[in-house]
Amino acid sequence: MTRDYVKKDLEDTGLLLRDIEQAVADGAVLDREIAKALGKTIDRWYNLKYGRGKGGEELATKVTEAIKKGKDRQRETMLGLAEYELVRSIRGYEYEEKTTEITESPSGRVVKQKTVKKRVLPNVTAMFFILVNKGEGRWKSINKESSEFQKPPSPEDNNLAIPGFDPTKIIVTQDADSDVENTVV
Repeated sequence: MTRDYVKKDLEDTGLLLRDIEQAVADGAVLDREIAKALGKTIDRWYNLKYGRGKGGEELATKVTEAIKKGKDRQRETMLGLAEYELVRSIRGYEYEEKTTEITESPSGRVVKQKTVKKRVLPNVTAMFFILVNKGEGRWKSINKESSEFQKPPSPEDNNLAIPGFDPTKIIVTQDADSDVENTVV
């Protein structure tokens, strides 16, 4: 019985491979999703994917290639969409928000629909990301060596010592009734 399936699928190889590639490119990830998109049972899909039956090894290789092409197409689509949304967030954008308010009055039910135009401001983090990653070396990210300034300075290093203050004599206590810590100097 398996051989009949494989033989028929070998005859329709071009169409089948195109459909597999398209299904994966459209977002089918799991075997059952691909099988459903192709209109095949999961058992038949496994026979195709793993080359079960006479002549199936050749078809299985082509199926694997079709899956890879579909994943590549899907990846390109996702990257394009991500880039579009990144540029959109850099520029900022407007959208409409619709609300419906239903109130009861003596004369009956009153329905008010309200449309408000809202604006999303440009995203500074998205700008920074583009400048660092697409800026062709004109903008550089902060690396570990140059970010040491973010560590809290010690009083001795910056001559900020408070007269009579000894940081080694700080005592931290916690009340039994509370989660709040008390610091006593």
